[in-house]
Amino acid sequence: MKQVRYLKSTHDAHAGEKRFLRDDHAEVLRLTGHVEFIDIVEKKAKSQKKN
Repeated sequence: MKQVRYLKSTHDAHAGEKRFLRDDHAEVLRLTGHVEFIDIVEKKAKSQKKN
């Protein structure tokens, strides 16, 4: 699985949207110029409780 960011809108995604795609699907979309690969997986920060 690869994380990608869409550069162009498609029938099921908007430009700027981030998704995980299968490697073969992501490569085809990259070659056609619709997505770019994201190397760093962004994690959501967990809220910390004060003790």
